[in-house]
Parts: sequence; C-alpha cells; structure tokens
Amino acid sequence: MKYRFSFSKDIVRSSKGSISQYIDNTTSSIVVLKKLYISDGDIGAHSNEARLLKLLHHDNIVRYYGDYYDYNDIYYSIILEYIDGTTLEQEISHLSNISQRPSKDYIYSLLYQQSLSLECLNFNRIVHNDIKPANIMYSSHFNQFKLCDFGLARQTDQLTCPTIDFTSRLDLRLLCDSPRYLSSELYNYL
Repeated sequence: MKYRFSFSKDIVRSSKGSISQYIDNTTSSIVVLKKLYISDGDIGAHSNEARLLKLLHHDNIVRYYGDYYDYNDIYYSIILEYIDGTTLEQEISHLSNISQRPSKDYIYSLLYQQSLSLECLNFNRIVHNDIKPANIMYSSHFNQFKLCDFGLARQTDQLTCPTIDFTSRLDLRLLCDSPRYLSSELYNYL
C-alpha cells in the first residue's frame, strides 16, 4: 500500500513522527500521511487513533482514508484528507500580528461547526482529550473548520462522561499532551 503514494512535501516533523503531503498515484489526489514512530513494535496507541477515525464520518472532522504498518519500517501510517488551509492557532496568530479581530461571522461559524463535530464525537462516545487551536484546521476556500489529531482520543462504553479518579499527577500528564488547555479543575492536579 505504501507504494501507492508519492512524497510531495513535509508539513510537520517531530520526535513522534511526521505529517507529510503525498500524491495518491491511483487517483492523483492529495492526501496526508501521518507517520507515527513505533517503539518496541507497539502499534496499539497509533492503531487506536485509526480505529476511532474510522467511526467518524462528519464534514467537520478530518476524513480517514486508511492506515498501514510495514513490518520492515519503524512507522505506522494513517492516510488522511488533505485540508488546504491553516490551523486555527496560525489564524489567531496571523490576526494578532496584523492587529485585527476575527469577524462575528467567523466566530459563529467556528463555534457552530465545532459544536457539530463535538456532537458527532459524543454520539460515538469518543473523548478527544486534546482540543486546542492547533488541532482545528481552517480552510478559507470552503469556510470550514475541521477537528483533527485524534492521537489522545479515547472511546468510552458509558453513555455519560466517565469520572476519572487521578491517583497521581502522572496519570493526568498521560491523559493530556497540552496542559495549557485543561480545565481549571484538572489543571489543579498538575
């Protein structure tokens, strides 16, 4: 499957892996490959992200196209929709740099579209665990906001939000990669 794609350009690289733009050689469409570094052959956490994305079919959530693991490689790859745009974090920074406030329509659109994506997550009993401006993509061409990065997401069997009893501060750090965006109730545990 990995030979079906031709590298186009890197979008982001980190110690955890990379997100790169590729061309699908069978359809000539642009896709994103999220390549996640595998340590000790454990693909469980990464395959969880793919498993959850398979469940989600919504206009305001990044589309999942497939995933694969080449046993000769050290990466687990998830094939995702390419969104021609920027993150909400980049949009906010840009507006701040030019001393401009977002329009009311922009804010209403963001809130409405993200509430729809959260409704979809709730329906599928999925908790994202890392909602922040860097994980919301904005396409100005389509005036569309899309939630992405489900690496910390979890599915619960309960119909209501589970209660979490943190016995140590370490447990909370494992739950969320972005403590800056935690609720104040949870932040006090750090």
